[in-house]
Amino acid sequence: MKLTTSLAFAAVLTCCPAIAADSGKYTCLGQADWGTLDIEKEGVRFNNFSMRSAPYFFDREKLVANLTFSVTNRAETTVYVKGEFIFFDDQDAPVFAINAVPRSDSVSAGTTDTASGEVFMEEGEFSQVQKVCYFIGGKFS
Repeated sequence: MKLTTSLAFAAVLTCCPAIAADSGKYTCLGQADWGTLDIEKEGVRFNNFSMRSAPYFFDREKLVANLTFSVTNRAETTVYVKGEFIFFDDQDAPVFAINAVPRSDSVSAGTTDTASGEVFMEEGEFSQVQKVCYFIGGKFS
């Protein structure tokens, strides 16, 4: 299901990151800025973003792009969050897209959890990424 959803929202943005940025929904940044990304939304902090390429757990001959980040809920209620990430090459063509969520789609008040997502990819695609456009949304109160 994550792969189908990833393909659906990537298909909407097949032109370029400018469409994502102009939509008002996505924020775009260069690959070099990825490691410093730190977002605060209604008492919830999203940081420690990490991307890696790795063999797929169930079939070591297949590759996946794996994305993880921390979600710290300082709010007084449980929050439900999802992150959408679209990765582009230097020609502004989408390389792959990932949806990332905490284990139960939610983070309880006063706790920290890891959100993650992965998608199958071809050899060499990971190194093509130059830009990422992202949206983190959910029910925050």
